This record gives sequence, structure tokens and C-alpha cells, in this order.
Amino acid sequence: MPRPSNASAMKAGAAANQPLLQALGAFQAGRPADCARLCETILAKHAKDPGALHLLGVARLRLGDSDGAVRALALAPRSVADFYREFMAALRALGLATPRYLHFPVAVDARGEKLSKQNLAPALGRDSAAGALRAALAFLGQATDELPGATARERLDAAARRWNPERIPRAVSLAVAPESG
Repeated sequence: MPRPSNASAMKAGAAANQPLLQALGAFQAGRPADCARLCETILAKHAKDPGALHLLGVARLRLGDSDGAVRALALAPRSVADFYREFMAALRALGLATPRYLHFPVAVDARGEKLSKQNLAPALGRDSAAGALRAALAFLGQATDELPGATARERLDAAARRWNPERIPRAVSLAVAPESG
């Protein structure tokens, strides 16, 4: 990924993103409605701005507008993680606080398509909760020790006790093998 050669270049790039910085500031100050309005203003001029789409989705979620959050986040490109690495560097160069977040890789099929209802991924059966939980934990790099006869709730409780964010794969997406059967 290209990197500006000095802090002044980073500050120049951040200045170009001033509206997005203002939206982020509103969100960090606990004003998600203001953040959403600022993001909508950005999107009126730049309909596919990845940062504005992502931040709008997060603000809408905070406001309790799940549908609006999903619509905005679904439009954000897969490269949002790359965008945010640069955006965080710009914030640090300006001496501003950066938000803390934890990235989870997106599960994709062999063609690289996101596994989701939108892309017609198969639903989980009600009788497979314990197995699905084990598969999800393995996908996230977490301990999946067998607990013979354990219910999904018991597995979830054990997973919560052993949760280790450092074990989550550092990837934007990971392919998931199709279920056999």
C-alpha cells in the first residue's frame, strides 16, 4: 500500500477528508444523528465514498435504524479495511484520537462471494446450532475443544471464557469450504 513520505502529506490528505473527519468527530462525541447527516451530505456528492458509507451504517445502527445500517454497510466496498488503515494514519498525523475497532474477516465462497442471505448462502438448520458454533469459532481462530454432549449454550459460554481476539485471522476475507452432506 502506498504511503505518503511525510506527515505533511498525510495532513494534506486528511484535509481533503474534512467532512468525513467532522462526521467521525460527531460520532465520537455521541451525536450519531449529526454524524448520519454529515455522511449523507458527503454521499450526495460522492455516492460510493467507502468511509461515508461505513460510518453512516455505524451511525444508523447506533440510532436503532437497523435497515438503514444494513443498506449503507452493504454498499461499502470490501476494501474498507484498507481505507481505514489510511484514514487512521491520517488521524494520527493530525494528532487526533482514532476509534478502536476489531475486524472480523468476511466469510466467502470459492468464487470470493460473501456468504449472506443476499447472495443466497444456505441457511443454518435449527438442529445444527452446536456444530455451526464450532465452525464459526474455528473460522475465527478460536479454541474449539470438543465438549462431548455439550449444548450450544454450554459451548458458547466456554467460548466466551476463552475468547482471544489475537487469534482472529488478520485477513479481509477467508474462503469457507462448502458443507458436505
